[in-house]
Amino acid sequence: MKRWFRWSIAKSWVVYGVVVALGLGAGAWWLNNLTTPAYRVGEPTTTALPWTPPVPVVMTPAPQVPTPESTATPTGTASPTPGATTAAPQLLSDIAIDAVSGSGTLHRFIVQLEPGVSLAANDLATEFAAVLNDPRSWTGSGDVRFSVVKQQSKAAFTVYFVGETTATLACGTAPICFKSKMLTVSAKAWATLPSTQASLDEYHTYLVNHGAGLVLKKKVKTCAGKGKKASVMQEQWSDLGGCKANPWAN
Repeated sequence: MKRWFRWSIAKSWVVYGVVVALGLGAGAWWLNNLTTPAYRVGEPTTTALPWTPPVPVVMTPAPQVPTPESTATPTGTASPTPGATTAAPQLLSDIAIDAVSGSGTLHRFIVQLEPGVSLAANDLATEFAAVLNDPRSWTGSGDVRFSVVKQQSKAAFTVYFVGETTATLACGTAPICFKSKMLTVSAKAWATLPSTQASLDEYHTYLVNHGAGLVLKKKVKTCAGKGKKASVMQEQWSDLGGCKANPWAN
């Protein structure tokens, strides 16, 4: 009886040990599956890979091929060089030149070019000011003086250099005329020396002083006598009438 009792107790402990071992094994297997990512065919693992920022792509524009702005005309006019840029012509003077005299009525003016006139507005303004500030001009009397301004709104009159068509419409056959605060000058006549004048410089001086006389409402005159000095208000571009050419007012 005692032997059987001892054998039952030993058997119970063996069974208990087997159960405990099986339990521990199952628990370890269950815990391992919770902490270890599953690997499946065709699917990525849950292990994160190191992240590398994308390399920026610098887009380099393709070089632009300049295109010709115009082609040669049937008349043989040369075409602009492909890719060359042509600056827009300056149609209005933008310089200021003060009057040298401190007395007399001040007349402010500016120079403007009609589109297509191949002259320099600032150069013309400088030339006009040099003549009109000379004591041999109208300023010599002390009654008037002239200055060049930058803004057309501040000008008492505008010296307007125009092409042949506009000049004919405004002045007829005359190279210069004045109307409605606009002293119109033919660019072609400005560049052409008439037979009555000795040089182009003297002719320019005459046109400036004659035009200023028109602005000052001076009357046009004729030759006072053969061999005498012509008045600056005489139309010296066509026929001197026996007088000698004279570009100055005083």
